[in-house]
Amino acid sequence: MKKKLIIALSVVMAVSLAVGTTLAYLTDKATIANVFTVGNVDIFFDEPDFPKDEPASAAPGVAVAKQGYIENVGSVDAYVWATVAVPAAIYNYVDLDLSGTAAYFTWTNLGQGREVEINGDKYVSMAILCEDVIISGDYDYIPLDAVTVDPRVDFNNEDGKYYIVEAGQATEIPFDLSNFAVYCSAYAIQAEGFNNVNEAYDAYMYQWGDKHFSEGAVYVNTQEAFDEVAAEDGAEIVLANGTYTLPATIGDGTSIHGNGNTVLDTSSIGKNIVVNDIAIDNVIIENEEAEALPISGTATITNCELSCERGPVVYNCHATGEIVFDNCSVSSPTYALNIVGEGDVIIRNSTIEGWCSFGGGVSVTIENCIFNKCELVPENSVLKFYGDATISNTIFAPEMTISAYEASKDVVITLVGCSVSDSSDIANITDATNKNGKTVTFDIQ
Repeated sequence: MKKKLIIALSVVMAVSLAVGTTLAYLTDKATIANVFTVGNVDIFFDEPDFPKDEPASAAPGVAVAKQGYIENVGSVDAYVWATVAVPAAIYNYVDLDLSGTAAYFTWTNLGQGREVEINGDKYVSMAILCEDVIISGDYDYIPLDAVTVDPRVDFNNEDGKYYIVEAGQATEIPFDLSNFAVYCSAYAIQAEGFNNVNEAYDAYMYQWGDKHFSEGAVYVNTQEAFDEVAAEDGAEIVLANGTYTLPATIGDGTSIHGNGNTVLDTSSIGKNIVVNDIAIDNVIIENEEAEALPISGTATITNCELSCERGPVVYNCHATGEIVFDNCSVSSPTYALNIVGEGDVIIRNSTIEGWCSFGGGVSVTIENCIFNKCELVPENSVLKFYGDATISNTIFAPEMTISAYEASKDVVITLVGCSVSDSSDIANITDATNKNGKTVTFDIQ
C-alpha cells in the first residue's frame, strides 16, 4: 500500500508540472550593441621662432619677443591653458608681457601663482586660461608676448655677481642671470561636461593634485588676485612690479612683500582698516590726499617708503598690540605718525619727517632713527608723547620739539645716546611744560 501510494503521488505531481509548463507568454528578444569611443585630448605646443639650441640674449630693459601656440590635435574639443614659470629668486626682476596681441581668443590671467620645483630649483608658476573652447583641429597663440629683464640689473665684473642698482645703491641678486630658463607649459582638458574654463581648470587641479596650488606664498600680478588672496587669513603675498590698491579687507596674519619698487596706492581707502598681525615689506606706500597707511590693530612695516603729499601718513591708528616700523622712511607735511591705543609702538632704523603723536596708553620705543625738519610746515616738526617713552641713538633736527604738553599723567621720556644734527644741546629741543599740571621728566643719558 505504501508503495502504491507513493506511485500515485508521483503521478499527480507529474501531471501538475505538465499543466504548469503550458502557461507560457509570447516573447521575443533583440539586442543592439551601444558602441562608445572615449576619444582623446591631445595638444601640440610649440614656439617655432624662439631659439632652442642656444640661450636667447636678454639685455636688461630689452624685450625678448615670444609667440608660442597651442593646437588641439585630439579628437575632442578642449579647454586649454598655459603656465609660465620663472625662477623665484628673480621673479620681481623679470617682466612678463601677457598682453596677448596675437591671440585670437579671450585669455584670462589668473593673476596669482605658486612656487613649484623644477629640476631642483624653486620657480614661480603663473597660469593663463583661454576662456573659449578650442575645437578639434583649431589653435591659438598663448598671450605671452615678451620677456624683459629689469633695466636696473647690472653685472659687476670684479666679483662676477648681478645687482639691482637704483639711486646709487646696489643690492645683490642671489641668482646667476648668465643663463636662466623661463618654462612655458600647455594643458588641456575635455570641454564637454564643463560650463567654462574655470570649472575645467579646477577639475584638472583636483584630479591631478597639481603642485601649482600647493601651500606657500602666492605671487600676485593683478588687483583682482590681490583683493582675493589678501582676504584670506594667513596669506603670504608677493606682489609683482606695478601699482596696487591696498585691499579694503585683509585677513589676520597676512604678509605682503614687494621688491622695493612696488607701489601701494591707498587713495581709495576711506577709513582705517582693522588688521591683526599684518606684515608689509619692501613697498612704496603713498596717498596724495589722505592717510597713506590707514590701519589699526597690529602691524609690522619693514623697508617701506611711506608718504602723503597733503595729508597724514598714519592717523588715529588704534594699536591693540605691536605697531612696528623698521628701516622705513615716513614723510608728511602734517602727521607722520599718529598712534593711540594700548599697544606697543616700536620705531627702528627709520627716517621721519612730520608731526608724530603717541596717545592713549601706548608704550613707545624709538631706536636708531632720524627725525628731520618738516620742510613744508616747519612748525609740525614735533614729537609729542602722552605716556612714557624711551629713545636711543637717535638724531633730531634742531627745529624739532619733544614734549608731553597734553599728557594727563606724569611722564618720563628717556633719551639715551641721542643728539641734535647741528651738535647743539639736546636739552634745547625738549619742552617739559604740561597744560594739565603734570610732571614731565627728560632723563638724558
